[in-house]
Amino acid sequence: MAELGFTGMYCPEEYGGIGVDRVSAVLVAEELGRVHRAMGFIFIHNMALEIIYQNGTEEQRQRWLPPMASGEILAAFALTEPGAGSDAANIRTTAVRDGDFYVLNGQKCFITNADVADVITVAAKTEPGAGSRGISIFIVPRDTPWFSIPKVEKTMGVRSTHICEVVMEDCRVPADSLLGGVENKGFAMLMSGLEGGRVTNGALAIGIAQGAYEIALEYSKQRNAFGAPIASLQAIQFMLADMATEI
Repeated sequence: MAELGFTGMYCPEEYGGIGVDRVSAVLVAEELGRVHRAMGFIFIHNMALEIIYQNGTEEQRQRWLPPMASGEILAAFALTEPGAGSDAANIRTTAVRDGDFYVLNGQKCFITNADVADVITVAAKTEPGAGSRGISIFIVPRDTPWFSIPKVEKTMGVRSTHICEVVMEDCRVPADSLLGGVENKGFAMLMSGLEGGRVTNGALAIGIAQGAYEIALEYSKQRNAFGAPIASLQAIQFMLADMATEI
């Protein structure tokens, strides 16, 4: 997938990607969802790469984007917490400046592929009392001391997409890990990245529906009942027609 350019879809050519537009990404998402939703999610929902490109300093772009675009390293994005998911302004993970470092403390949950990612972008409060205006984002290598992945959830499906817990306990990261080099600007960065992810997630869902319809249609032609394929039964025809209309 990396050799075909899928890992660098959102990355411009100057940083090693292929720089497709959102419409092209949606078409790719539909086709991947049609045959393998988990694989599609890994390569389509590359929010970490996109958010670094949109908001990172030039030094951060040069350091992280080429290996992400080539597939040399994988990235994850850590926002959701046990008490804050859609309500991103209420995250409790904190990042406190300590000289040339920031000290991160907090817990994240439902973080996609955190256990196999090489680097994780983490949303944290640098000004805890400021709500959405106190959020910053940090670029954290997974092997950073006191940064751990204690749990991979047992999901009902899509098991090749790992859903993980992330814990930071006095995790120290260099000050230049601050995305964009500015504090308290992370909420706008989050919203911009999430908007793109929601569009491609919708496209993945359409692809899944298309694949399910095609499987059902093929099965109806092969499964015989009452001396004929069940596709000849009016109830099955109505059901397949409704599925096609919904898609």
